[in-house]
Amino acid sequence: MSAIAHYWDSSVMGYTPEMQLSLLTQYLGDLDRKDIGMIMLVTFFLLLGIIGVPILRKQSVRPLSGVDREYLRFCQMLEKQGLARNVGEGPLTYAARISAQRPDLANTVTRVTDAYVEQNYILDANDETADLKTAIRAFRVRSLSVN
Repeated sequence: MSAIAHYWDSSVMGYTPEMQLSLLTQYLGDLDRKDIGMIMLVTFFLLLGIIGVPILRKQSVRPLSGVDREYLRFCQMLEKQGLARNVGEGPLTYAARISAQRPDLANTVTRVTDAYVEQNYILDANDETADLKTAIRAFRVRSLSVN
């Protein structure tokens, strides 16, 4: 036991910066403390990136609710007619802009937007898309009859 205690004290407890430098010099060649510090920093940030990137990617993916999927399909239909939604434009602002540009679509666009806002923001019924689907169906019929 005395030999184990001596080995522990000399190897682990007595592990001084000079011993560390000599061990690293033995494996990495002639390096000073600045070089070793840079190697440690690069290794740290490399490991941080390897661990952090998958974690950040996993958190950024959020599945869309049924109401959001239906509304985005509606926005795609309008985009095909040259009425694309601007980045960051809210549903009510978008509906007002579409109604001003195309008064013939104002009623159906307003009906779809009202159904979306009610189900997504007021009732928070993310899976009940019946009213929204009905409003979008009416828009499809209306836009097909106009074209």
